[in-house]
Order: sequence, then C-alpha cells, then structure tokens
Amino acid sequence: MRYFKIIAFASILILIVLSLFTGNAFGQVSISPAGPLTYHVFLVADLGLEGGGKGNKDFQITFGAGPTGQQEITIDVTDFNTGDLLVTGATDPHDYATEIQGTYFIGQLDDLFGGDFDVVDDATDLYDKVLATGRLPRGRFRITVGLNPNGASTSIIVNIAPPYMQPLYPVEVQTNRAILDFRWITNINRQELHIYTDPFGNREVLAGSRLPFTRIPSTGTAWNPQAQRVDGSIVSPVLNDGAILYWQIQGYIKTSHGDERTESVLTAFQYFENAQSLEYIGLSDPDKQAIKDLLIKMLQEIVDNRAARSIEQYDINRIAIDNSPATREEIMTILQAIISGDVTATSIQFQ
Repeated sequence: MRYFKIIAFASILILIVLSLFTGNAFGQVSISPAGPLTYHVFLVADLGLEGGGKGNKDFQITFGAGPTGQQEITIDVTDFNTGDLLVTGATDPHDYATEIQGTYFIGQLDDLFGGDFDVVDDATDLYDKVLATGRLPRGRFRITVGLNPNGASTSIIVNIAPPYMQPLYPVEVQTNRAILDFRWITNINRQELHIYTDPFGNREVLAGSRLPFTRIPSTGTAWNPQAQRVDGSIVSPVLNDGAILYWQIQGYIKTSHGDERTESVLTAFQYFENAQSLEYIGLSDPDKQAIKDLLIKMLQEIVDNRAARSIEQYDINRIAIDNSPATREEIMTILQAIISGDVTATSIQFQ
C-alpha cells in the first residue's frame, strides 16, 4: 500500500511542476476592451505593423509576466465564418521581459518593435479586396494577437460595415411645404442636414448661423440602417419660393484610426410654397439612355466587352461629379474625352 501511495504522490508533484512550468512559459496576453467592435472602415495598416498607418487606439494589448528570451508579437486576421487566414504579420524579435512585457495600443507596435504584414495569397475575393484597398472588406473578422515561439495568444472580433448614405426624398423633384419631408438611409454617426443654393455646396442656407434643425439622432445601426427623417416644415420658413436647392447629409464614420467626417452626394430639389402641379427636374429618360450607351461604348474600348455587358441590366438613377449633380452635356463630354484618349481614367467605380 505504501508503494502505491508514494507513486500517487510523485504523480501529483510532477503534475504541479509541469503546470507551473507551462504557465510561466506561455505568459499572459489580454485585450481590452474585449469587443466585439464595429467599424465602417478598418485599414490593415492601423494594426500597427505597416508603414503609413495612423494606428488603432480603440483597444490595448497587455503582455503579462511570462517567458524570458526573444519573442515576436504575431497578429493574424481570419474570416470569422470560415476561419480562413487573411492577413498575417509579426514584429521583429525582442527580449520579452525587458522590452515587450507591458501594455500598448495595437497601433503602436510598428513604432515600438518593427515588423510587417503579409496578405495571404489564396486567390479569393477577400484577398483581392485587401490587396487592392488595404482595408478589410464587409464582414466579421477575428484578430488574434500572440507570441512566437511561446504561443500565448488572445483575440478580438471586429465587424466591418462600410458607410452607406442614400437620399430617398426629395431627389431631383419639385416639392412644396405640405409634402417636404427629407428622408434618407444611412449608417453613419452624428448626422447633420445641410441645404445649399448652389450645386457645389458653397452657399449654405442658414437661419442665423445654422438651419433651424440640422442634427439628427440616428435610428439605425451599422448593420441595420434605417430611414432617417427631418420634417420639412421646420426648415421651409428659410427656403425661398421657387428656388432650386441642394441638400446633403454630413456626419462621421468610425475608422480603425478614429472618426472621420464624411458627406453624401448633393441632391437637387425645387421648393414651392403652395404649388399644386409638381414634376421631375432631373435627367430625362432619353438623357439617361444616351449616357448609358456612351458609358457602355467607353467600357468596350478601354476595358473589355465583359465589363460593358455587366452594366447593361442596370438603369441610371442619378449622376454626380464631385458630389454635385451633373448635366447630360458634362458627363457626355467626360466620357467622350476618355474614349478619345484626351483623359485617362485611373479607376472606374459604379454605385
């Protein structure tokens, strides 16, 4: 009996010694706050291992007491749903006890320890988007921070919901006091309504120093934008009868390096006090078709037939140049200049 007791006691001692040794070797890594966090824009460079990033200061990493010797801080970004590795990076090696142990914003890692990121080349759409834009696309991602070679790690979940602003009414129409009701859909923060008398947003309609009511509490979220609204009867006293005006929503998007101000397109409308017969004031259907035909021709000549065919099923809703409404003549002139080679298009995007 005594023999078996001794063996049991020795096993317990061995287990305890191994547990203490394992804990010391792996150290402790923690992230605060625990998340998940939601962003409109998340730049890979803001994770702190790529030059030019402004640095994420939304969450901190703490490296507690742990291993001695040289360690790398590793950062992996994976798709939350599939688990596919998307972006991976590591700092230069440093002595853990004397240089790494402590608390840092993740955006400080490059400045403090050096390092670099690699986009994992697996020929997927996610890879193409990250490589082309330097940012995480729409979706849900896991950011894992760890140590190499000891392996201690922790992670945080981030949700990416790109900013969205779509005016609903009044959009290139005549309207009057009785039915004026500004409506739009967006997921940006701290929204403001602004109205201008020119299509370039230079001359703002004000009552004193601002509109009677411009700040709008958001009723939507980044993942579920809802229609926003301002009762036009509050604004109409400062609008001139018969005037063609331009309204715009301004606000802030949450990025991985802080909030940034943004604005929607300028949208035209004509205001009347009591007009009974109202009509559309934007581009006519023939104008839209002529622009679409020339746009298809341009894509055929400078891109390929596949790109041209990709837009045939769509209808043109509204055209803007630098956030301002454009005439048929303006957009046709630009498209023709691209076709003739007088203007070079560096990128072509459709919304």
